Amino acid sequence: MKSTKYIAILICFLFSTLSIVAQKRFSKEEFKQKRAAFLKQELDLTPTEASRFIPLSEELMQKKFELNREAREKARAIRNRSNVSDAEYEEVIDAWINTRVKEAMLEKEYYQKFKRVLPMRKVRKFQEVDMKFMRAMMGRFDNDSKGQSQK
Repeated sequence: MKSTKYIAILICFLFSTLSIVAQKRFSKEEFKQKRAAFLKQELDLTPTEASRFIPLSEELMQKKFELNREAREKARAIRNRSNVSDAEYEEVIDAWINTRVKEAMLEKEYYQKFKRVLPMRKVRKFQEVDMKFMRAMMGRFDNDSKGQSQK
């Protein structure tokens, strides 16, 4: 149950962060570089571990983003409409739930890949560190947006 909550929170942070990144003209490459540096430091990755693990983690993040595309598009389509039917709401919710199931399967697949390149303690710590990075990025963008709105 906790892993489901973790995945849902991570997804929300990921999409929020990526959305904010796009709004701030913060390049995807810069985001990836900052995330890789953060993971290397926080997980204390050796150069060999980093060269194997970072591409896998980026691949997972990209696949999650792609998986969520359909659910995001369906939610966006009804977001500002006042005449949304129950069937449309159900379609959005079903898409979101189906995406979460697919993401769980993807997480399991990548867990197998991660444990081939990292010790288990680092695989476990990755979940916490990745969430920490997302929270830090969200805090940074929250502060940036508050600063801009006060100007």
